[in-house]
Amino acid sequence: FPSHDKHLQLGGEKMARVRKSLELTSKNLTNEEKQEKELIEAAAQAGAEQLKRKPVWLRDDVAKKEWQRLYKIYEDLNIINNLDYNNLGAYCNAFSNCREACENMKGEPFVIVNETSTGKNRVANPLINIQLKYSEEMRRHSASLGMTIDSRLKLADLKIKKAKGEIEEDFGDL
Repeated sequence: FPSHDKHLQLGGEKMARVRKSLELTSKNLTNEEKQEKELIEAAAQAGAEQLKRKPVWLRDDVAKKEWQRLYKIYEDLNIINNLDYNNLGAYCNAFSNCREACENMKGEPFVIVNETSTGKNRVANPLINIQLKYSEEMRRHSASLGMTIDSRLKLADLKIKKAKGEIEEDFGDL
């Protein structure tokens, strides 16, 4: 599709294009476009004070420990804020649920015999579906929270570009 299209086609439907932050944009922008993007990004900023307190609705100690572990990482990276509070909590609960399903699967067969009125059938252990469900939920939330390798590489690239810019500001183009 042409890059000037404002929407992407998907099965005949139009989908909004994913926005990139100014720092991650590789396209050359005019000064006016840069200023507009900066204003939009500034308006979208939110504080991170809520993240200091884990939600009361986290399901157990495993979810609470995962929140603390991730909070420490995110605090250093400064990439999530109060708007990510529920996503982070949902990720931690999914992590706890998946871990519990994995623990319950230990020593259990992948296939079990299910007795019905028509006889015995071999079926997948239901714990497998539980594991898959929460693994998928973790994957979805981790993508929105910047936990994917692609997200981390973009962040690393951003940090390197920023550091280079600061060096050039201090010492000029070496």
